[in-house]
Amino acid sequence: MKNAAVGLALFVALILATRGCGGYAEVSPLTFQHAKALYAACNSRQTQRLETCAAMVAEAESSQQISTTEARYLRDIIATGKSEQWAEAQAMARKLMTDQAGL
Repeated sequence: MKNAAVGLALFVALILATRGCGGYAEVSPLTFQHAKALYAACNSRQTQRLETCAAMVAEAESSQQISTTEARYLRDIIATGKSEQWAEAQAMARKLMTDQAGL
């Protein structure tokens, strides 16, 4: 019995180590689309595209098409991009998308 518990604990630790902690929760398809747009905006390093994305996120949140939590995820990416940390913002957008696929 003790060996089974130790084995289970090691298995859970292995899963957490390979998946990582602190990922994004499940998001709506619309939020996923916003993340794709943000990824492209950060890849092109165009602040104007970030502004357009920010306006679209604000509209989606105000019309309750996306949750407050989803909007916060996206605003964090936008803020990172606006501070010209393009690679970090792009990585954040990519993580948001890959977390949806469980990768």
